[in-house]
Amino acid sequence: MTENIDKSIAIKIGSGKKEVIEFADVECPFCRRAENFFKDADVTRYVFLYPLDSIHPHATAWSIHILCSDDPAEEFEKVMHDQVKEFKDCEKGRQALMRHVAQGDKAGVSSVPSFRINGETVNGADPKIMDMIK
Repeated sequence: MTENIDKSIAIKIGSGKKEVIEFADVECPFCRRAENFFKDADVTRYVFLYPLDSIHPHATAWSIHILCSDDPAEEFEKVMHDQVKEFKDCEKGRQALMRHVAQGDKAGVSSVPSFRINGETVNGADPKIMDMIK
């Protein structure tokens, strides 16, 4: 499913040898827990924001804020670690989020976090991810 994903619009984090495609909701506690798996990993992550508004009422606004930023990767990390108090809104961010969600829909994402690692899909903050990215 990931062969049709446009990684050029993702938030690129890191420059490691292993590639991870990630769909995340920045308000999701499981997405935040999964962040720890990548702390010291030699990976390149392509993160797509995929807010689940029905259970995370701030996720869309926070995602737009990240995508309005000059450095979305840095802002993603700040939001995921509760280091942002004021959130920006801009048309660029809203349009970018629509593109992120469309990629998730195309990939068949139904829950977050959702990862594509070595051609395998892993849903949730599954500890087996750590073995897969070694």
